[in-house]
Amino acid sequence: MAFFISMIKQRIQGLIIAFFYQIYASTFRYNLMFEDESDKKMFFNDVFGKRPHDNNFVYAFYHQAQVGLVSYFSRKNLTVMVSPSRDGEILATILNHLGMRLIRGSSSKKSKNALRESFEEVKNGYSLGLAVDGPRGPAFKPKYGICKISKEINKMIVPVSIKASKYKLVNSWDKSIIPMPFSKIDIIIGKISFYEIDELEKSLNKHISNT
Repeated sequence: MAFFISMIKQRIQGLIIAFFYQIYASTFRYNLMFEDESDKKMFFNDVFGKRPHDNNFVYAFYHQAQVGLVSYFSRKNLTVMVSPSRDGEILATILNHLGMRLIRGSSSKKSKNALRESFEEVKNGYSLGLAVDGPRGPAFKPKYGICKISKEINKMIVPVSIKASKYKLVNSWDKSIIPMPFSKIDIIIGKISFYEIDELEKSLNKHISNT
């Protein structure tokens, strides 16, 4: 009984946070920047196309960028992976409320089930978004799983980073960026391609914020 009460509390917390996040994020001014301009059409066809479809991708980003990215990708049926932990229940509630599809798992918990579900989602025409340095770091070091998914299902990776005009950098393992209200957020889309893990790390690390 205590477990279910705790779960209900976490879901209520998640709904409250989602409500205030939407108000906060509605002040962001997004600007998309492409490292390769020829990728624009592929990107927009996926992001704004009706899912499921065949032009889907696997999106790679760091935990640092999550707060600024969630609002842009909300209501677009992007599939994301969330930890099965109790803390993850709050995040899962938030992301579900913002119109995202969920897989519960991580590289350290329920990893086999999460990997299998990830394969199925991408095979079925949904794009997958992965915070590739999770669940607990080290920061800015991608895990190999995303390259495995990309190669085995023959879907390209989209490296995604952000730069905010005004932000706070959280003193946590992932160095999370908290954009200030009304800030401009550049979403930087790396070359859409197949990547080895060291190439993906190089692509994403060009745009990290350390100060």
